[in-house]
Amino acid sequence: MKLLDEKSGRIDYAPDRAIVSRQADVQQLVADYFEDNEIRGLSKATMERYRSVYRDFFHLTSGIPVVSVRPRDVREYLAWQHDRGASSQTLRRSLCALRSLFRFAEMLELVSVSPARAVQTRRFSRKLPKPISEDNVNKLIASGATLRDQALLETLYATGCRAFEVTGMRVDDVAWGERQIRVLGKGQKERLVPLNAIAIQRLKAYLKKRKTGFLFQREGKPDQRGFVTTNNKTHWQGRWLEYLPIGNDGRLRFRRAYITLGKIEEMSRDEAEQKLRTLLVGELRSRRRPEQDEQLTGRAVYDIVQKAAARAGIGRVHPHQLRHSFATHLLDHGAGLLEIRDMLGHASIVTTQIYAHVSQAKIRQTIALHPHWDSKS
Repeated sequence: MKLLDEKSGRIDYAPDRAIVSRQADVQQLVADYFEDNEIRGLSKATMERYRSVYRDFFHLTSGIPVVSVRPRDVREYLAWQHDRGASSQTLRRSLCALRSLFRFAEMLELVSVSPARAVQTRRFSRKLPKPISEDNVNKLIASGATLRDQALLETLYATGCRAFEVTGMRVDDVAWGERQIRVLGKGQKERLVPLNAIAIQRLKAYLKKRKTGFLFQREGKPDQRGFVTTNNKTHWQGRWLEYLPIGNDGRLRFRRAYITLGKIEEMSRDEAEQKLRTLLVGELRSRRRPEQDEQLTGRAVYDIVQKAAARAGIGRVHPHQLRHSFATHLLDHGAGLLEIRDMLGHASIVTTQIYAHVSQAKIRQTIALHPHWDSKS
């Protein structure tokens, strides 16, 4: 919009007030939508994904008011995503996000008919889960660098929980006597999941006497900042700086400390460094600066799984594969889909049925019951 300055006679440019007003209306709609869904328990991950979709969509529509959005605008946005290499599943999720927003706009009577309702996406072939074999799961868990990492890996496999569900677990969520844990899943829905004996054992070894806080806490870089050296070329020696209360004022101060790790002829430097790292976050943990109740991030869980898989020599593994392995191995050993659905927290049995396609051991065991399976005639 052109504006004429009467004193200088100069023409300046200002944003069109109508466009600014329409953008404000869009921002208010999105803000109200997220406020409503936060009350209803929409997960943070879903909210961030939807927020990205709305930002891109309304940027591409160049300030069109909500009431003027047409189905072709939605199709053009999906085509733009497709041209950028988005998968069919990503397109489906984007359309779901837009349908949800415009359904909310319908409820507020901002639009008479949702423009996203008439848009369809092509069917996509859902990828089958890739579970890990039982032997490789055991190798993965044993390769956790610390007691915490091993307990975390065991809990992922023992419960079939999503990574964000495990990071949100708290110590007081565990019912030790009943061997089960309370899980807060998608949509803030609670469920109780059993814990096997090995998971209970690893959790107790990791927690020791801790009774409160997040079940799995951030360890960060230990304050000891240890390193490995040699002692007269016969033994590996671990050295570090640690925090200890020294003096009468109760303040924490640094001091130097060391420990003999083993003979050089019996272990490599890498093994000595691994032993020292384990000690610094295990037995020597009490000599660190007191920890705060810091929750593990999803990225930290991913890194723990990746590093353990590398040490175990089983290739690339992501946390969700332990969830797939939990369901597939239960099915292989005779569990029913309905029970697995409840433990996984699926809203529909249709979602759980995908594991029936990957449980080849169960299929072969069942078909072997056919009277002609081993027939020689």
